[in-house]
This record gives sequence, structure tokens and C-alpha cells, in this order.
Amino acid sequence: MSVVSGSPRVVYAAAVERLAASVVCALGSADGVFRLRDQLPGSEGMAGLAALRILGPDALAPFVLSGHRFSAEDAEMVAASLRVFPMAAPGAQIASQLEGGVPVRALRDWATGQVLTRLGARGFARPYPREAGVGRDRGWLRWAVVLAQLSPLASPGVDSPVHAQVRRYPQEVARGVTWAMLRRDYLTAVRLVRWLLAENEPVEDPWFPLEPVMRHVELVAEPNARLLLELAVARRSREGSVS
Repeated sequence: MSVVSGSPRVVYAAAVERLAASVVCALGSADGVFRLRDQLPGSEGMAGLAALRILGPDALAPFVLSGHRFSAEDAEMVAASLRVFPMAAPGAQIASQLEGGVPVRALRDWATGQVLTRLGARGFARPYPREAGVGRDRGWLRWAVVLAQLSPLASPGVDSPVHAQVRRYPQEVARGVTWAMLRRDYLTAVRLVRWLLAENEPVEDPWFPLEPVMRHVELVAEPNARLLLELAVARRSREGSVS
């Protein structure tokens, strides 16, 4: 596996792309073994651990959705990433965490803990961020932007007040999908589709056809690992988890 050199931004971005591509491959098949350590070569150092933190719950999707065994070694890799890049402190009001008044980073960290707990890992659970709103009060457009950033929460077995709002107002999420498709912002569109396909109460045809949206994105979008990952998780979430 080649290692990219250059500025930290370039190195970290390349590490995220590699990990996302590995997750996509693992989601496509339950054959073989998916281990986080194999996806984060030691030569990458902090970049690999940063990639694991950036993908958050989505880095764990092969264990939840494709039946790969989650081991103590995998849990230790996650723990190492948290030691280097700690979770957001409960109640912290950091400007860079907020989008439309919603603590995006804290919510993604909470979801990571939820998924790890479901996989049987102890010590990762954390309280739901008490300061977390759902963002809908800012209007459907800003809410769609926030939901797209929170797409890792739209994973099987995760539920929260954000999910409850999506179940209550699916038409507004669908409006966001249409807006993103018209702008050719395919990554945002697929991230919102994930919310409409969330396991807890999926929104399906005929009132808003999700499968044609995903097929269109697959046909016309410039392929990249992050987009392919969102598509793969959306499709596997529709089929249901196996963990």
C-alpha cells in the first residue's frame, strides 16, 4: 500500500480515502477478514488514526452490516485513535463544532460510542449531548446541510432526537435530496438518502423514489471513495444489519 507524502492536509485526506475504499470493499463481501489494523499501516502514523476518527461510525460499518467479526484488536485501534484525537468534551461549545446551532462533532462522537457498544466494546459509550438541538428550527435548507454532516448517525441500531425529527418530517429531507441533486451535489444527496433509509423507520417508494436517485448518482457522479462509501452504507442499511 503506497503512502502519500506532502502537507498534513494532503496526507490525512489520502488516508481517509484509503480507509473509505477499504470499507466499501468489505461491505461488498463478507468473505475474508476485515481488521482495522490492516487498514491503518504503521507507516501512516497519525494519519491513519485521524482517518478512523473522521469516518467515525462508518469505519465500523463492515462489522455492523456485513458480518465481519469485531475483535479486541479492532477495539484497541479505535481506542488508540481516541487517545490521539480525543472525543469532544461533554457540553463544550466550540465554534468549529457547530453547524446551524448543532454540535456536529459531539453527535458524531456519540454515534461512534453507540455503534461500538452495539458491537460489544465497553468503555466507549457517552451521554447524548445535552446541548444538541436538531437544527430544523433554522429551516429545511440549513437542516439538510446539518443532516448531511450527520450522515454517520443514520446507521442501523442508532436512534436519537435527530432520527425522530427525520421520521416526523421526511418530506423536508426529501426536499433536501432534490435540492442537492439539482445542484449536482451528489455527496449531500446520498447522505440525505441515508437518513430516509434509516433502519428505524425507512421511507420508501412510491412517494419519493430513492433507488432511482442512487442509480442516477452511480451513473453520473465522479467516483470517489467517500461517495462510494455513502452509497454502499445506504444500500446495506436498506437490506438490514447482520451484527
